[in-house]
Amino acid sequence: MRVTCFVLSVLVGLVLATPAHAQPRRHATPPAAPASPREQAVALFAESVTAYREGRFDDAARLLDQAYALQPEPVLLYNLGRAREGAGDDDAAADAYRRYLATEGTDETDASAARARLTVLDRRIEERRALEARAAEREAEAQEATVVPTPAPAAPAREVAIAPWAIAGAGAVVLVVGGVLGALTLDRNGAVQSAPSQLAAVSAHADAESFAIGADVSFAIGAIALGIGVVWGILDLTSSPSTPSSSQARVRFGGHGLTVTF
Repeated sequence: MRVTCFVLSVLVGLVLATPAHAQPRRHATPPAAPASPREQAVALFAESVTAYREGRFDDAARLLDQAYALQPEPVLLYNLGRAREGAGDDDAAADAYRRYLATEGTDETDASAARARLTVLDRRIEERRALEARAAEREAEAQEATVVPTPAPAAPAREVAIAPWAIAGAGAVVLVVGGVLGALTLDRNGAVQSAPSQLAAVSAHADAESFAIGADVSFAIGAIALGIGVVWGILDLTSSPSTPSSSQARVRFGGHGLTVTF
C-alpha cells in the first residue's frame, strides 16, 4: 500500500508535537494524557499499513475506516480503495476511489493512480454484472423448462341415452312380428288354393287378409320406430357432451298410427 509521505509526516508530526507533562518528581509516574483524535488516527493508520503488508486486507480496510472517521485525510480514502481492492470488493474499492477524487487537496500522483484503478474497476464491475444477468436469465429459463404443465381437466364421462335405442329395439321387434304375420298370410293364401270346399276357401282368404293387414301395420310401425331410434341415437352420440340433452321422446299410439314427440 502506497503511503503519501507528506500526509504521513504531518500525522506523525502532530503526534510528536503533543506537549509532554512536566515531571515534578522522578519517582512519581505522571498520568497518561488521553490520546487526541489525530493521535488515534495515526495509530490506526500504522496498524492498517501492517495489516495490508501481511495480506489482511479486510482488517486494513476496517482500520482505515476508523482512522478516517477520526481524521478525514484524503490519503486514507486512497489507501482504503487499495485495501478494498485487495480484499476483492470491487464496488467498495471504486466507491473509495471516487470519494478520494472528489476530495480537495489530493496528491496528483495518487489521483492519477486512483483514476486508472477506477477505470479498471468500472470495466470489471460491468463485466461481472453482465455475467450475473446472463446467469439469472439461464436460471429463469431452466426453471420454466422444469415446470410441469397442469393437466387439463378430464372430460366428464358421457352418458349414453337409452331411450333412442329402446325405440329402435322395439321397432325391430315389431318388424319381426310383421315378418311372422307375412309368413302366416302366405300360408293362408296357400290354404285358399288347396281348400276342399268353398266355405273353407272363404275362411282361409279372410284369415290371409287379416294377417296381411297386421303385417303391413307391423312393417310400417316397426320401420318408423327403428328409423327414429337409430337417427336419434346417432345424433345423441355425435352431439357435444357439454351440451345437455333436453329432448325426450314420447311414443304414443293413436287412432292415426304412431306419433313420436321430441
